[in-house]
Order: sequence, then C-alpha cells, then structure tokens
Amino acid sequence: MSDYGVKTAKIYDPLLHIFIHSLRKRILKIIQENAYENILDVCCGTGNQLKMLQKHGIPATGIDLSKEMLDVANSSDAHCLEQNAESIEFDENTFDLVMTTFALHEKSNESARMILDEMSRVSKKGGHLMIVDYAIPKSRLNISRKVVDFIEYLAGDEHYGFYKEYTQSGGLNYLLKGLPLKEIKTIKALSGNVEIKLMELI
Repeated sequence: MSDYGVKTAKIYDPLLHIFIHSLRKRILKIIQENAYENILDVCCGTGNQLKMLQKHGIPATGIDLSKEMLDVANSSDAHCLEQNAESIEFDENTFDLVMTTFALHEKSNESARMILDEMSRVSKKGGHLMIVDYAIPKSRLNISRKVVDFIEYLAGDEHYGFYKEYTQSGGLNYLLKGLPLKEIKTIKALSGNVEIKLMELI
C-alpha cells in the first residue's frame, strides 16, 4: 500500500464524504432496483458503501488488500476480507453483482485490467459488474475537473502517475475493451467527472 493510503486510512471517509455520499446513494438505488442477492465489493476500502447497503438490509462482502483500510471497515459490521483484487479468492460464477468504486484509476492499467478480469471471472453468467470511476471529459478546462486533477496530484507521485496513465489512455472505455461485457447503462455524476457503468457478463 502507498504511504498515502496508510496516512489517510482513518480519515478517508470524512475527507471524501461531502463529494461521494450522493454517489453512494445512486449506487444503492441501482442495487435496490435490481435486487441482487450476492454482492462483492472489490477494493472496498473502509467499507462505507457496504455499511450503507447493510443499513438498508442488503448483505454484501468486501475485499481489500489494505490492512489499514480494513481495520476501519471492520470496526463496524461491514463484512470485509483481506484479499488481492488481482487474484480474488472466490470461485468463478459466484456473484450476481461485482462492483468497484474509485479503485481502477489509482492503479496501473495492467493491474486495473487484471482486476476487471477477476471481477468478470467471479461474476455469474448474466450477472452484472458495476464500475464507478472518473469519466474522461471532452475538455479538461472546466473548474471542477481541475479540482479533481489537483486532488489526485496531492495523493502523491505514484498515485498521480497512475491517474495520468488512466486518463491519457481513455479511462474505463479503454480498460473494458475486449472483455465479455455488454453495457446496460452509463450514468454521469459529479458534474460529469464520474461515471457509473453497469455491465452484463455475456
């Protein structure tokens, strides 16, 4: 885990709450509408999305490699396991929904693609993947995008390097190329800087 992750594990949710609470509620609504029975949250971090799901009676499992993040998650009732998202320790064809939120842009494209491969592997045939991360805007000159860029810059050299690789290569559209997935819908959020992609495994 990067030094950035260690330093911010205990303040991650308070730091980002104002920006992503509404986004988490959108995710909750999608999950409620589709009535998924088995849910896996990949790179779950401090488990904030899992906690929201549980408050609404929706059980789910999270995995993350960061012990610091998991310590925060498991201080509540969130069910989070220490696992490497590049090699998920579940059988194939297990989950109705496999999701990840703001995890791919902070990893190399190679690592992000391995995670997406694993997410597809453990998803049931006809099951769904929900991927939430930064959209690639037509113009990077708007103020809100500059704020995003600055926040990612503050995260440190390695993190910012992966963020630039992600954005310069085309973001989620690039990472999803060639995977056995059919797009169900894409929802833009946070002034168009974020997208929620709901995909079906075919």
